[in-house]
Amino acid sequence: MGLSCAQELPKDAAGRADRIDKLEKTAEQILEKRDIAMAGDDYSGLFLTVVGSHEARGDADGQKAWTQKWARYLEEAAAKASSPEARAVYDSHRMTAYGMLKQPEKSLPMLQASEKALPDDFNPPARLAAVYRDLGRYDEALAASERALARAQGPRRLRILSTKADILQKKGDVPSARKTLDDALAFAAALPKAQQYQSVIDSLQKKRAELDLH
Repeated sequence: MGLSCAQELPKDAAGRADRIDKLEKTAEQILEKRDIAMAGDDYSGLFLTVVGSHEARGDADGQKAWTQKWARYLEEAAAKASSPEARAVYDSHRMTAYGMLKQPEKSLPMLQASEKALPDDFNPPARLAAVYRDLGRYDEALAASERALARAQGPRRLRILSTKADILQKKGDVPSARKTLDDALAFAAALPKAQQYQSVIDSLQKKRAELDLH
């Protein structure tokens, strides 16, 4: 958290670079030793902070090296997990790391395994939809999004519908993408007020407005 705060200091703040350098090195030492009793996903969060610190400094080599270390750590942690549920905790983390390494296809086996092991969980097929979209495998992406929608309830459906609209747009079916977003906005409006997350609705509205330009 200290490293994150140091990165948010104004660029011209006195001592900013020294603080970042010191905290970054401390974080890296913690990640190399990993001798603090800390949850695996918390270690993963620290990896992400270090990766982001290198990226912010324009250190592409350091960013890539630490992303590779992060991915290896996540693979080892997932392999040691005691149950499918415990293993799936790392799915989204691994997706992010593989995406940063421009290797989204590496997410497919783990997500397929999670969907098979957790047939009632909407997360694996929702994540598969995003990965298939990024790989240009649009029919598989749409099928995965439909499986996710069949399992998701409440506001969780909105992000899945947003992904589905992206897939349809990339596939060239803009009218269906518009309808999907219209359906998502109508669904959002019918949700209880406490579940109407404005940031999600704003994102849907922006995406819908952009489609009108096509």
